[in-house]
Amino acid sequence: MTEPADPELRHWATLLEELRWAAFLLDRDLRLVWASSEIARFLGSPTEEDLGYGLHVTKALSGEAWRRIATPESRARFWKDVGPFVAGDAAPHDQGLSGSVRAAIRESGPRPLTRAVASSLEYVEPDSDTDLPVYRVNLVVAPLRDEHGTFVGALALGYMSVRPGLVSLLARGDEAMYERMAKLVEPRSKEGAILFCDLEGSTDLARTLPSAEYFRLVRSLWTEIDALVARSNGIVGKHAGDGASAFFLVDDLGSASRAASAAITTARGIHDRAETVFGGASEPACLMRVGVHWGSSIYVGQLVPGGRLDVAALGDAVNECARIQESAPPGRTLASKPLVERLAQDDAARLDIDAEQIRYRPLEELDGASEKAAAVAGAIPVATP
Repeated sequence: MTEPADPELRHWATLLEELRWAAFLLDRDLRLVWASSEIARFLGSPTEEDLGYGLHVTKALSGEAWRRIATPESRARFWKDVGPFVAGDAAPHDQGLSGSVRAAIRESGPRPLTRAVASSLEYVEPDSDTDLPVYRVNLVVAPLRDEHGTFVGALALGYMSVRPGLVSLLARGDEAMYERMAKLVEPRSKEGAILFCDLEGSTDLARTLPSAEYFRLVRSLWTEIDALVARSNGIVGKHAGDGASAFFLVDDLGSASRAASAAITTARGIHDRAETVFGGASEPACLMRVGVHWGSSIYVGQLVPGGRLDVAALGDAVNECARIQESAPPGRTLASKPLVERLAQDDAARLDIDAEQIRYRPLEELDGASEKAAAVAGAIPVATP
């Protein structure tokens, strides 16, 4: 975004961009002169013209780019809270507002922006074709002054209506993976590798250990596995009991070979972590069953139920991968032929896989294949890479 001409405002713009805060700046005439890349992203990345650069804030924020990201009720609340401080004495500036909001501003009378003013909006995902829930964004508008105390403009800062203690839980996750998950806000058909894993022998171990100790071990394992997936540029799917899933999309990895390689690398790491975490807890140690498969058309996207954010995937390949994982021997990975044959020669060599020497068997011929696995994925050729 174009930086403000005023050096004092330009200083603020630099700080806000470095901090990656959702904010915008007004000049001394309360014209919109800058918006951070974070707030532009929340608005759907409109142009500076669509944002209303150079327009008085009441006109700029009445444009479609700003109007579409908030519910009508919360927009009215915002203008009632903030309008009197930014409308000033120039009545023409409020002509873009609805009649009721304009009347509320004029009824309270214009007031100078000498102190910070707070409000909030109910945020709506722009251009979304799904019924994503709205969430509250708190806002503060504060005057800015130079070293001599002269009014030079105003700062508007938006922040999530979440307590810092709760935000800190999110901050413990992998930021790059959250970015990949953010791309899936609209479900789409994607190509990539699928991984399912499950902990063998956990039921017996849970009976023999104190509940607190067993919980600590399982939490440690899933923390390690999630980190493995994140480092391989994957996306963690649902956790269910002692099992989990992950997806390595071509869009994120850059090629089919890299996506397949990431899935196999992660699978090997999962076995290592399971042995490390549970090695001293039982005899024999709990082992992971892991299955990796290729999906040419995985329908994947965010699920946003009331209490969490999940990424879910649908499609035949997803169901097949779950059955491949169920059929894997404890402590081993079963990989499908469609996945292994996505490996380019250099990736296969790095993994010490000789694709020409691998011998596959239909899943239904494996001793560990259940009737359900055979029915769903019985004809898929699999091997241990």
